[in-house]
Amino acid sequence: MVMASPISVSINDVALVEGVAMRGANGWGICISCFAFFVTGTNAQPVDPDFDRQWYLDNTGQVVSGAVGVPGADVDVISAWSLFDGVENVTIAIVSTGVDPHPEYADRLLEGIGFVGDPNNSLDACGIGTHMAGVVGAAHENMSGTNGIAGVCPTVHILPIRVSNGCQSDKSATAQGIEWAVDRGADIILVGVAFTQGQNQLLQAIEYAASQDVMVVAPAGAVRDNTLSYPAAYANCISVSASTNQDTLAFFSSYGIGLDLAAPGQGIYSTWLNGTYSEVAEAGSISAALTAGTAALLKSYNPGLSSVALRQLMNDTAELIGDPTFFGNGRLCTGCAMRLMPPPPLRFEHDLLSPRVVTPNASSRTTIQLVDVSEMADVDQVFMYYRIDKGPWKVSPVRHLNDDSYELRWPAAPCDSTIEYYLSARSMSGTVILDPATAPLRTYKVRALDRLVLFEDDFESNKGWVVVDPTSSASGLWERVDPVGTSAQPEYDTSPQSGTLCYVTGQHTPGQSVGANDVDGGPVQLCSPQIPMPSRNVELSFSCWVESLGNGVPDVMDVEVSTDHGQSWLMVVQIPSTSGWVRHTHPLRDLVGFTGSSMRLRFSIADFDLSLTEAAVDDVRVTELRCSTASHDDNDDGYIDLTDFNEFFTCFNGPDVPIEYDVCRVFDVYGLLEVDLKDFSAFQRRFNPGM
Repeated sequence: MVMASPISVSINDVALVEGVAMRGANGWGICISCFAFFVTGTNAQPVDPDFDRQWYLDNTGQVVSGAVGVPGADVDVISAWSLFDGVENVTIAIVSTGVDPHPEYADRLLEGIGFVGDPNNSLDACGIGTHMAGVVGAAHENMSGTNGIAGVCPTVHILPIRVSNGCQSDKSATAQGIEWAVDRGADIILVGVAFTQGQNQLLQAIEYAASQDVMVVAPAGAVRDNTLSYPAAYANCISVSASTNQDTLAFFSSYGIGLDLAAPGQGIYSTWLNGTYSEVAEAGSISAALTAGTAALLKSYNPGLSSVALRQLMNDTAELIGDPTFFGNGRLCTGCAMRLMPPPPLRFEHDLLSPRVVTPNASSRTTIQLVDVSEMADVDQVFMYYRIDKGPWKVSPVRHLNDDSYELRWPAAPCDSTIEYYLSARSMSGTVILDPATAPLRTYKVRALDRLVLFEDDFESNKGWVVVDPTSSASGLWERVDPVGTSAQPEYDTSPQSGTLCYVTGQHTPGQSVGANDVDGGPVQLCSPQIPMPSRNVELSFSCWVESLGNGVPDVMDVEVSTDHGQSWLMVVQIPSTSGWVRHTHPLRDLVGFTGSSMRLRFSIADFDLSLTEAAVDDVRVTELRCSTASHDDNDDGYIDLTDFNEFFTCFNGPDVPIEYDVCRVFDVYGLLEVDLKDFSAFQRRFNPGM
């Protein structure tokens, strides 16, 4: 997209000389002090089937909870989309009840974490996080049939962080989640929970995000008083109250001095659990989600804007609708903010926010795009600045391929090392653009790891799995199917793109009760074919869905591995109910007795108390880590120092040291059951008592 300098056009083109047309409930006004960059847009309204239910994006007078809406009492996102609708260069972390995968954004849902309960489970057991995810990032025009919505920034990556047990949130977990999101590379953190009292740990997390130029947005609260909840009350957190389709304060919303903005938050229709949609009457967290989504759209257009500048822009362009105690600087106006956005002369367009691994000890290449947004800033030079394991910074030129394509060349980094880097582009006029914008304060990171895929199965074809019923009396045997969803079983698999098949315990038959084909008795077992195992340094990952409702102790799914052709089995993990698909990753090298030249996997579940029991498995992967993420920190104090070196020296004795059973394994980078010169080289790179 091209952004031009301000010119004089008609009011219908949504632009004025040295001003911005501002659309409010009472019609059009002019921000005389503003200076706009814009293009005349086209009709950007998406054709998603349920877009007319999203009054908060385009209020034409829809009736919500019996109240007729006031046209224009929305965030005016359509005019923003007519200028720019995003590229995949921004990540929003949603710190809330978790986020369920949904067809609206599943291809942009990153691997998250849980800070309450199972750390491998970032799924939503309440619905709030999933509801926010749709508002933030639902794709445009991707759904057919009777359902489908549009998100504010349809290209944003979503990083789910669960800090709740069901709908009950934990303050300390929220603080941990915020800090983890910053370290994970999130650009914007959307906190979907609110607490009536603060906490020093939570304040420190907000301050840490601010120090790293990461925006944090949170709802004002839902207790209808004049005191902002936390973390919204903290100075470095954007606070947002909830408004209605009539531009009044929602009956449940908190408010108070220091409030930044108001945004719609009552009667909100968005994504919900199990791939469905739902309208939520009291959705105060959505006001924060609309603000975070707007920030993502703006930052996607101009990544160089700091979080402070983005906050100021949204506050300055908000539409005044009443008492600042209730509405802060006004109701959020996405279109107004976009029309005020100064265009970056250059913009990097690439996905460097997902986990990425490069091959160690060898040069490799990655292609990125560098776009001349203004068509006035031809690229002169592009460089990559990098360092390995916090060594000295080095610089290498980025090669121009053709048009907007450029090539990054990764250095030949040692195995188990980290490459930290940022990019710099200079235009012919001398303007320098950094990526990330605040580099070297913030940088990107990749790991130099040598991974060999030993076995991979998305179950789209038959690769030789065997279904076993040891008692010959169980029901709900494993089947490889395109699942028919129920409340206890998924209706879709987890394979990307065209994948549809997975293994489930008994295919559901429409019209029958939910438990008609579930597991009874058992166990029912699903066994893999034989998988080669060159070394013990093996990692297992898979997606699963487990449901156990009913009597007695909940049933669990056993995940086991055998290295003696099924004669005996080693327990990897027991998985209780997951309330949806969840991704598990487990290193196997530390299992006592895990030796041999091959292995088999087994997924097993039983039901002996007549409860509703189901399970599903998809996307199984077994990988050999040619070099591991050995901690080197023997005493686990966070430092690689002389104490660790003394223990390393004790272990430095080759294959004679039985590291399978002692602490020497923390130094065994290559998983060869020995601590040798290669391991010493890795330890040397990490040795830094002051870090």
